[in-house]
Formats: sequence, C-alpha cells, structure tokens
Amino acid sequence: MIKKLRLKNFLSYKDVTINFNDFNVILGANASGKTNLTKALIALRDLIIGGHQSLEDFDAFMESVFNKNAKEEETLVIEIVLNTNFATELTNGAKIIVEEHHYKLEMAFGKGIVKENYWIKLKENPKPFKILVRDENSAKYTHEYNPEFNKCLALEIDSKSFELLKFQLMAGKPLSGFLPLLQKAYCEFFMMYSLVSKQLIRPFFSRNQKILAHNGQNLSGVLQFYKEHNPIVLDSINEVLRRNIPHFENVDTKALGISKNYYFTVRETDGKDYVLDELSEGTDLFIGLVTAMITSQYLELEKGQKGILIIEEPEKNLHPQLMEEIVALAKSLTDKFQVIITTHSTDLVAHLAVDDIILLDKNESGTRLQRINKTEELERYLEEFSLDQIWLNNDLGGGTIDG
Repeated sequence: MIKKLRLKNFLSYKDVTINFNDFNVILGANASGKTNLTKALIALRDLIIGGHQSLEDFDAFMESVFNKNAKEEETLVIEIVLNTNFATELTNGAKIIVEEHHYKLEMAFGKGIVKENYWIKLKENPKPFKILVRDENSAKYTHEYNPEFNKCLALEIDSKSFELLKFQLMAGKPLSGFLPLLQKAYCEFFMMYSLVSKQLIRPFFSRNQKILAHNGQNLSGVLQFYKEHNPIVLDSINEVLRRNIPHFENVDTKALGISKNYYFTVRETDGKDYVLDELSEGTDLFIGLVTAMITSQYLELEKGQKGILIIEEPEKNLHPQLMEEIVALAKSLTDKFQVIITTHSTDLVAHLAVDDIILLDKNESGTRLQRINKTEELERYLEEFSLDQIWLNNDLGGGTIDG
C-alpha cells in the first residue's frame, strides 16, 4: 500500500507530499486537483508497466502532465513509498520479506529519465538495500542479494543498451530479479473506477471477466462469470442491492441469442424484469459500484500483499442515503486493499471519520494537500456540528478556492 507520495510539477501540483492510510477520501472543490491526484497514481503505474519507446512519445507524455506554470527546464518528480509484507523467493532459494519500497523518478523534456532510484528495506535488516541508482548517463542495479549492502549495486547497463532504455523506467528489469518487486507491490492489483452509465449497460462477451473495467464496460461479462463460476459472489452483490434499492429482487444476466454476449437484467419484487436503458442511471451506477467492491473481496492476493483500489466520485447520480452503504463497503475492503475515494459530496463526508480525509485547496501556486489536524478547536466544532456541516462551512478547508 502507498505510505507516502510526492509530486513535483505534475499538473496542478507544484511540489506536495501527502501520507496515506488504509482508507482515504480525497475531498475538495471542483477543479481543485482531485482527479489530478489519481492521474498521477495511474501515470506511475503505466510508466512502470510500459514506459516509452521514443523521445517523441516521452515528450508527448510530459506535455500532457507537466505543470503549466513551471519552467520547461524544470523536472517532473514522482516519489512514492510503499509498505508491503509479502515473501519473495530469490534465485538462490533464499526468502526475503520486503517491508518498504522507496522509489523516486525524475524526468525532463528532451532528456527522458534523468534520475531514478529504488531501494527497499527488508524485514531481517532495516538498512536500505539499493536496487537501482540511475542518472542521465548510467544505471547501476542489483542482480543478486548480498548481505553486504555496499556491494549490492554490482552491475551496470552498457552504454548501447542504456541509450535504448532512456525513456523507460527500471533500466535492467529483465536482468534483475529485484526490480519486478516494485511492479508486484504497486501494479499487480491496481484498480481504478470512474464508472459511466452508458458503458455499464453494454452487452459484453463473457470470457474470464473477474475484474470490472475502469469505466464498467464489461459489467455484464463480470456478472456472468461469477454466475457460472462462483454464484456466492453474485448472491453477495444481490444482498447489498436488495437492502438499498426499493422493490429490488435480483440482478441477473441473459445471452443475446446463441452468442456469448450477455446483458444484465434487474428483477423487481413484482416479478417483472427490466433491461439496459429501462433502468435509471443511478441504478446502473450503483450496481456497478457494488459489483466492483464485492468482487474485489473475492480476488486471491498473496499473503501479505495489498492492492490499491481507487473510486472517483461514487456519488454521481446516486441518492444521498446510499453514501453510507458505499463508505461501509469500501472500508470493509481494507484488509485486502488500500482504498482511495475522490468526492465533493457532503452526504458521503457525513459518514467519515476525521482520519479518513485528505483535503485539497487550490490557489495561484497550485493544489495543496493536507490531513486534518485534530485540534481542540475541531473537537469543539464536532461537539456541536457534524463533519459534513463543518466542511460545508469551509471550516476545514477544501471546500472553496480561498487563495
């Protein structure tokens, strides 16, 4: 899970650092930078998995995410600290448990990656164990585990190969058994949802659809998969929907003709079935959200591993009373997932604790991030007002653009 994140010159963030908990709600006004925070997390995932193949591709990426108020010669920095607790078996048969990953990436227009550092802390040895140290001209990395930490960075990428890797993260990944640890810790179970009603109601081909797509376009395929392979999951989804949607009986799937393209239907207590666009957008979105969260509970993560689950603005088109269920469901996932929610819904805030919230404000210098301090003044406020009332009055910040 993410322990700390630093962003420098990424979209609206000039230079900010924020700590994360198991459950986090990013709270701020429209255009304050909530989506930019999730974009940074997604960009880092995509860079680790893929990278870029040319200077043109790299500079196009930089242009899309670089802070418009920064000077072009400045660098873009993403720095992340991850906590983990899963065991890894090395090529020599030894097992290590990585407790902390520290990764820093620095990029520049026309140059590609100018700095990249990755080190870990092991359970049996609290000293930093360096995996990769890179600058504009060279990259040294660890090939095999050596308890003598000053001997870890034993190999260097040759100049010809390094030129090809100039726009790709984690130089030497194919040669080192350690560099993929970051990918496993951060990317393996990274799930982000920004659901779209028109996508949710699309018929979808059923083929091992265990995880909902980010926009929900494979919802019918996911429901059909669990109907065939693990009906308990579908029962759990229906149980939540039944207690929250009036007259709801169950959600089911039907095939289009003889094909394996499926669409979902909703049966109400009067025995009538409703399909696709016969349902309200709010019903479609709530079914999608519940499916995303319930199916996450049934994914098989390695012991000690924790995924990352991001939900953008779950309040869209939903009745305010459903916010309590969404918060409760999201918090129930924190044994397996670190949950990050973006919102500007007071109805959702009403069901949060102070420690859940990360506040965003924006002024001329960019977006600011902060945790709420539990001051005596806040305690006095909470004796008289609810948390959502305090935020709505802008007594916490993160409500309006206050300069």
